[in-house]
Amino acid sequence: MAAYKAVATSYTSREVSVDPEFLSTPSKAPDAAPIAAYGIDFRDTELSQRGEAYAVVLDNVLSPSECAKLLSYAECSSTNQDKPWQPALVNTGPGRETLIPDYRNSERIIWDNQRLMDLLWTRCLQAEGLEEDIVELDSAEKPHVLGVHAKKKQRWRFTRLNERMRFLRYEKGMFFREHCDGSYWETKTGERSFYTLHLYLDDSIEGLSSDPFASKGAGSSNVELSGGATTFYTDDMKAQIDVFPRAGRVLIFQHRALLHAGADVHAGVKYTMRTDLMF
Repeated sequence: MAAYKAVATSYTSREVSVDPEFLSTPSKAPDAAPIAAYGIDFRDTELSQRGEAYAVVLDNVLSPSECAKLLSYAECSSTNQDKPWQPALVNTGPGRETLIPDYRNSERIIWDNQRLMDLLWTRCLQAEGLEEDIVELDSAEKPHVLGVHAKKKQRWRFTRLNERMRFLRYEKGMFFREHCDGSYWETKTGERSFYTLHLYLDDSIEGLSSDPFASKGAGSSNVELSGGATTFYTDDMKAQIDVFPRAGRVLIFQHRALLHAGADVHAGVKYTMRTDLMF
């Protein structure tokens, strides 16, 4: 990779007037559909080496119209209204980020809003079994999630979704190469993240047709996005599982030891939002 200059991390946003009824539960959107959950049991796939690693797909958490509204709010939050989407940087140390476009090639908006994340989590909890899976992390029962933290024989309890929403925009040819997500540590509260949450904000052709996790939902009438899956890999990169974008779909998976990538977008534009589950 080429050498790029690190810059200081700095996130600011504009005040946004959000409809007080937005993301109410149950959804009041006319295009809402029932939430459906699909657990990914890696042991029964070509990625069996991932063992008990946790990942779950939740469809219809938001309706397509709610996704469009959330994306509009995100763009309004940008301090640069002439060009709200800026290049996505890579964390390269405490308080430092670097532009590395041959590794991460996309654009982003960062917006902190705890209320919206609380409402999103309330929606997610409509999925049967999710709360039982997530609410507590016991070092004896889930060492595959806790990693080195399992040695401390601690019990971690879920507190919230991280208020930091990273909205991402991928045009044709953009990608995020293979990586494992790092844990976010909130020094003031002692909270730490152990899971990633992705919220997909538009439909892909594959997500509406060939996706094995697909459920019934409103969907889009005119779909241009192709590609852009979140792809899980074996260590040798010879086997994979693809989770394709669908508007309102949430993908939750553990940070630790899950090699994955944001696959190349072949056509159209992919929009997604990423945050963390805090404990």
